[in-house]
Amino acid sequence: MRELEFREKVKIWREEFGAVIFDILEEKVFATNQTGADILDLMDEGKTEQEIVSALKDKYSKGSQRIAQDVSNFIIRLQDNGFLRSGDSG
Repeated sequence: MRELEFREKVKIWREEFGAVIFDILEEKVFATNQTGADILDLMDEGKTEQEIVSALKDKYSKGSQRIAQDVSNFIIRLQDNGFLRSGDSG
């Protein structure tokens, strides 16, 4: 299972369009839409990937398989950009 915890120097700002993630040490910026902002909020609440998928399924009209793929891809992008703590939680 992927670890969904942000690195210590990563900050998230909610914006009208969604959210902006900023890594203070690396000076990296990542902007996302409202759906991405919802995923970030749920991650910040400590939700697992499956819990995030369930919450978004209740909010949006897409099928659960599509939502699961979108959430997975989003998390991979966060990992690839170095915003999440590295390590394997299980």
